[in-house]
Amino acid sequence: LTPDAIGFGNAHGTGTALNDAAEFAGLRRVFGDRIGRLPIEATKGVVGHLLGAAGAVAAVSAALGLMDQEIHPTPGGGDIDPALAVDLVLGGCRAMPGVRAALSVSMGFGGANAAIVLGRWDAA
Repeated sequence: LTPDAIGFGNAHGTGTALNDAAEFAGLRRVFGDRIGRLPIEATKGVVGHLLGAAGAVAAVSAALGLMDQEIHPTPGGGDIDPALAVDLVLGGCRAMPGVRAALSVSMGFGGANAAIVLGRWDAA
């Protein structure tokens, strides 16, 4: 898939300035200026940091978003660094009709980082 095929992202989203800036820089490298228009959810803000299970739970959240054609909001909505032109989903679920693919990112202590692209293929 090309980056344009990704309908939304599930960020690792620790909510810390340095981690979020580093993650955003990586996403910008993949998506370019489109990153400001790519809806982003952060499951960790909903369920907390589940350590080794965090990536799996985030991927499940992304899969559910694809299945339900909507993504969950990230609670809080504190100040977002204006240098990060991010479309963080806040306030309520966002309908995503027709979304076919999502990116889920997970970063672990010591550099155990991973990303997975999930897709929706409906039966013909």
